[in-house]
Amino acid sequence: MAGEVPAAVEPDPRLEPAWIRVVHRMAGSAMGVVGIVVVLMALNVIADVIGRNVFNQPLPGTLELVSFLWMPILTLLPLAYAELADQHVRVELLTENSRPRDVRRLAVGSAAAGALVTGWIATLSIAKAVASFSAGESVSGVPWLLMWPGRVAIALAFGLATLACVAHVVVLLRSCDTPRPSGLTTAHVDGQPRRTVPSALIIVLTVAALLVTGVILFADAPRLTVGGLGLLLLLLLLGLGLPIGFAMIAAAAVGLAGLAGYRVTATSLGNVVYDSVASWSLNVIPLFVLMGVAMWRGGLTAKAYAAARAWLGWLPGGLAVATTFAGAAMATSSGSSMGVTFALGRMSLPEMLRAGYHPRLATGSVAMAGTLGQVIPPSVLLVVYAGVASVPVGPQLLAAIVPGALLAIGFCIAIVAWVRLRPEIAPRGEGGAAVTWSDRGRVLAGAAPIVVVVVVVLGGMLAGVFTASEAAACGAVIALVVGWLTLGRAQRGPRQAWRFVRDTVMDSVVAFSGLFVLIVGSLLIGRFLTLSGVAQAFTSWLLGLNLSLLGLLLTLVVMYIVLGMFLESLPMILLTVPLLQPALESMGVSMIWFGVFLIIMCEIGMVFPPIGILTFVVHRIAQDPVVAEGRRIGLGDVFRGVMPFVVVALVVTLVIIAWPGVALWLPEASQ
Repeated sequence: MAGEVPAAVEPDPRLEPAWIRVVHRMAGSAMGVVGIVVVLMALNVIADVIGRNVFNQPLPGTLELVSFLWMPILTLLPLAYAELADQHVRVELLTENSRPRDVRRLAVGSAAAGALVTGWIATLSIAKAVASFSAGESVSGVPWLLMWPGRVAIALAFGLATLACVAHVVVLLRSCDTPRPSGLTTAHVDGQPRRTVPSALIIVLTVAALLVTGVILFADAPRLTVGGLGLLLLLLLLGLGLPIGFAMIAAAAVGLAGLAGYRVTATSLGNVVYDSVASWSLNVIPLFVLMGVAMWRGGLTAKAYAAARAWLGWLPGGLAVATTFAGAAMATSSGSSMGVTFALGRMSLPEMLRAGYHPRLATGSVAMAGTLGQVIPPSVLLVVYAGVASVPVGPQLLAAIVPGALLAIGFCIAIVAWVRLRPEIAPRGEGGAAVTWSDRGRVLAGAAPIVVVVVVVLGGMLAGVFTASEAAACGAVIALVVGWLTLGRAQRGPRQAWRFVRDTVMDSVVAFSGLFVLIVGSLLIGRFLTLSGVAQAFTSWLLGLNLSLLGLLLTLVVMYIVLGMFLESLPMILLTVPLLQPALESMGVSMIWFGVFLIIMCEIGMVFPPIGILTFVVHRIAQDPVVAEGRRIGLGDVFRGVMPFVVVALVVTLVIIAWPGVALWLPEASQ
């Protein structure tokens, strides 16, 4: 399963010294190792489930093996690939509007900063690994499981990431054609480039970041002041285009050094990096991603849309309603808003536009159906939130089922009402008039494998048969088998099966390659905010406003809508939860309930102007002449198309605020 980094992300070979080519091969091989480990981990967990439920004999050491060996290997070893392929998550509000020359400079600075961060962590991790090996450190209660291999994997991951960052810098500096890294590009709106950011602003931000760093380290400022400056440094680094994970680690490290000195900072960094990824609960992220990719590669997403269209096409706006329900079905097996949006956009946009739908309804329904990918479990964002807020993953996923279903139903009601009020925006019954009951039964049978996966994942958790991690492992393996079986007979041979599994696993590894460093960064920032007193001061200030709980939550609705205009979902979660959690808990707010509330807010942010990343995705799909059916669809059409659905999402949010039990009764009933 090992292989080289795909050619699409490799620089021009003529610009590569031999050592850089070696780094690329090492990064590709590391990805292959991670792919193998993901499969081994899934099989390990399934063997434990079978042993416990069938033979009443669990597999000894499964939890410890997953936590202290498999997870340290697969979480951070893909970092080098993430750097070379620019799979990191960034805040691109500034960088996407910069001149190509400035974009290149920002990319060089970002990679250089990444080299400093990863190099320091690699040094600390090597020392930890050597100490663990020398002491013969083993897992408590499982003496045969030594801890040093997992620590060595962390050291190798950051060491290889350092080489990748240095290689990235060298290639950018040697390049003659001013390349634009895929994550730092000049954006266009309706085919026209946006106004570029002045180079002077970038210089000012860079100088400001250096000055703030100097003040934190050398000015002997009060702790609260250091905390505020640390947050300012984080915002400056994010604005300059650093990957969010690296920016959080760098800001937290500088802040901790200013508060407690280098030695305490080094100890915190070395411990948090390992402890944050050596986690049983986080294994659901790679396994849920694997499950979604397997369903997509097996063609089950297309079958879900065909079934929804056959059964719901007779309604007013039937194709848009079918798109929404297909999005909900895909969400139960994907966990990715982006993945659901891409799949639905390619399938349903041409169908709706060909049938005479107004572009606003067509694009708006696709974008909002995509938001269901992170609300209806499995959801990667819900799992990340659970890790940041330190709440159990299983109940957090279950809490989102009913609100997610309410969102899907609300979107469908909005579509029907919209078409009733304005019949000219969509023909009636265009998707189901000529469909017979035998056709409906046939397409429903074709989508049955999705039901199998849903029953395994959600039904198993609800019935208490297995935990969220075990459900993810079983769902991933079943999705691989079902996805392969749904392919044509010509593709079911041993060689084709191997190719299907290999490609699915590698696509999955690429999808989560830059994700876990975000969790490391968020935990470090949380530790810094606590030590500096900022979290406590913010809590006191918030409580001092004497807002009722309802007033506080409504204020947060407005705050998250404003943040969503500028930030993506992950930054909103990582930046706000550590600050808000103490105040919310002091007011008696369930953090499991708040997770559902926050994810809905984040998904509204994913379609809200001016950022609205899902609206940009839909707009880009609609620029394909084959998809657009000869129409010109502007970004404004997409933004206007999503606004009625945003109103529905806000109404659902008010419902769960008024009746928290809507979200909490299912996890409470399953206990």
